[in-house]
Amino acid sequence: MRRWIALAGLLLAAVPPAVAEVKFPTAREYIDEHRPKIEKRPLTSKEKSTAKNVIAALKKKKTLTEAELIALRPMANAGDIAAMYALFEGYGDVRDVKTLFTGGSRRESEAMAGLRGLWAMALWREGERDRWLAWAINGCLDDAGGPQTGPKSGRFTATQCGYSATIELDAGQDLFRYANGQPGFAAPRSIVFEEYAMAPKLTPEEELARFQRIIAKWNQGETTDAPEDGVWIMSWVYTQGPEVRAAYSTAYDRMRAGVNAREGAANIAKREADAAAHQARIAEWKSLQEKRIAAKAAKQELDAKDEQRFVQLSFWLRGEYIVPIGKEQVLMQQWQRDDFCQYGPADYCQRQRDLAYARENAAMEERVSRANAWKIDRSRGDVTVRSYDQNGNYLGTSTMPSWQADILKGN
Repeated sequence: MRRWIALAGLLLAAVPPAVAEVKFPTAREYIDEHRPKIEKRPLTSKEKSTAKNVIAALKKKKTLTEAELIALRPMANAGDIAAMYALFEGYGDVRDVKTLFTGGSRRESEAMAGLRGLWAMALWREGERDRWLAWAINGCLDDAGGPQTGPKSGRFTATQCGYSATIELDAGQDLFRYANGQPGFAAPRSIVFEEYAMAPKLTPEEELARFQRIIAKWNQGETTDAPEDGVWIMSWVYTQGPEVRAAYSTAYDRMRAGVNAREGAANIAKREADAAAHQARIAEWKSLQEKRIAAKAAKQELDAKDEQRFVQLSFWLRGEYIVPIGKEQVLMQQWQRDDFCQYGPADYCQRQRDLAYARENAAMEERVSRANAWKIDRSRGDVTVRSYDQNGNYLGTSTMPSWQADILKGN
């Protein structure tokens, strides 16, 4: 939200009136413009030559430019399978995209991914069952299948690609598992696709009504409930005259001021709440510390629940609040020792560091011993070992390599 709001302000400030008629498409508008529109017919000689050259370029460099993809669309829309596959593969890695999108370059990848999913749908409708098509279709679904969910059937929406898919399965079928190449799973028996426009065309009257609805909210210092409103209005306002752009600019400023005021108030409230919570923890820690001191004076111990809470608070508060714990318990973490050594007595600090060094040294010795165990000569054959429990009761015998028996004997 913040990104397109900020971009809108920059664009309106930077674009002179002469450029105001330029309209950058949204990702959804671009998808609708370039989505498959299959009407089967024979290709002309020129189209065959164009398709051949573009497909050859794809095989050679593994990617296509936006211009090459657009040039190939008429042949793909004519139902040529090779051209359709080239578009499907080309939208997976598009280079040199010249179109400027409303909302910035991030929308570019959104548009290309949506079109890849749509051409996968078009090929599936033609009877193609390549698992990479299944992978793209599954990736479009809002509720994609996966190993953790089990085979899935039913009606699923594909918001980013502009269709819904009704999937019907027989035993041993699943879209995700088939796409993933999982053994034993085939493609679904049936997928029925229902397309819908991602950016429905509005009449001029509907566009004006939408604009008025948005700026009415903005003039109140609030945003609209639909995030796409901001993307749409930023593009639409470029097609309008100076009065509309002025109304947009005024409403935008009021909305931005409202957002900033609410965010500022929320940040202040959070800081105050965090400070109050911190002070409450300090007060609780001090109360428990007084109880601990009184209990020790009476040669007693603090209630286990209170003691656990005291330790928890000590590590939450850090700094000087770790000192009482550091005098009584081994501090396992480096940050705990660092805090303790900053505020605690020097002799206790040194003891904590010595204990940490001893632990690290012991761990290193254990790792070396385990590594050396694998270097022991294993050529001396197996031996039979009698086993006893801790009370000396005979448990039976077991066979193991002699080197392993030597280790047990040493232990």
